[in-house]
Amino acid sequence: MSDPSWPVDVPSEPESNDYRETLLPNVASFKPDVGPPTAWRRSTLDGGSIQASFVLTYAQRDSFKTFYRTTLKDGTLPFLWTNPAYGVSGRYLFDPENPPQFQSIGAALWRVGTAIIKLA
Repeated sequence: MSDPSWPVDVPSEPESNDYRETLLPNVASFKPDVGPPTAWRRSTLDGGSIQASFVLTYAQRDSFKTFYRTTLKDGTLPFLWTNPAYGVSGRYLFDPENPPQFQSIGAALWRVGTAIIKLA
């Protein structure tokens, strides 16, 4: 079974002023009793953490919730998303420690804040 894709009826491009990307720690190190510390790379995978907000209508908010709760089983399954910063599709996972947050921002709009982990 292939990974589900970001819903077509939900904007895939976050607000331009609210997109942050952080490289995940990828170094292991060891400090011996004698001699200099040693460090090495854990993996060659290009992982990272993305925090972004999307502005959604009521219908888009409901579609996003269905995608998260049902399709991704409360965010436990990976999904395909095209990262707008690079224009490249990849596998992502919602950060299990930071579930999406919804905020009403006007007449019929919602802002959803997400934390997404790049898998590959």
